[in-house]
Amino acid sequence: MSGMRTRGKDVRRYILDHIDEFPKDISKKTAEKFRITRQAVNKHLRRLTEEKAITESGETRSRVYKLAPLSEWRKTYRYEEFRGSPALGEDIVWRDDILPVLGQVPDNVRNIWMHAFTEMFNNALEHSGGDTFMVEIKKTAATTEMFIADNGVGIFRKIQKALSLLDERHAVLELAKGKLTTDPSKHSGEGIFFASRMFDEYAILSGGVHFSHEFGKDEDWILEKAPQDGTTVYMKLNNHTSRTTKKVFDQFSLSRRHNACRY
Repeated sequence: MSGMRTRGKDVRRYILDHIDEFPKDISKKTAEKFRITRQAVNKHLRRLTEEKAITESGETRSRVYKLAPLSEWRKTYRYEEFRGSPALGEDIVWRDDILPVLGQVPDNVRNIWMHAFTEMFNNALEHSGGDTFMVEIKKTAATTEMFIADNGVGIFRKIQKALSLLDERHAVLELAKGKLTTDPSKHSGEGIFFASRMFDEYAILSGGVHFSHEFGKDEDWILEKAPQDGTTVYMKLNNHTSRTTKKVFDQFSLSRRHNACRY
């Protein structure tokens, strides 16, 4: 009996993890994956719908399934709240605001979010030069997304100016290497690099440049976009990933040492 329950959980986890990829064919893909009938899959789909983890629309042959938002949260902060106030900082915001919104997640997932949020929040607080910044979180049964946006000078533009680079795209290239910082007394420059490797999807949109990285892919993407004020950081993570901060640090620290030896 316990084996059947475990298999049922595996089936539903597969559905949740792949429903965005196959919104129209999730029943077929799941049946093929677990070698079960479409009728058996439909029982799991009905259960997830009743639990409000997914939504369905359309008639039987053209039915579309989507992840349902479990929670959406947004808050705007003013920089003046933090300046000169040792009682306020990224760790306090994490504890009082962010952690309750994330809810019950495995320890390794919580640690990834804590590391990345405090790093990105601190960057916005110390370097944006704006007066407000916003944090938004969207959570489903499968994934959590976070946006951190400020109305400052823009991270790529600031780096370009501070280091006399030709344009913002050069700033992105240097930042992606993980060794670049405009304030070496406070930051090693590796925060964004390692954070970008921890998430399923990671992106920064600032000025007219869009930097993005997807987990498991060696290359980063740098695209030109319509210019915008400030900086927006986007992070997306599966709620049940087996990834850990230690694995990421160990993997890419070793990779860097290896590449350094080659040259």
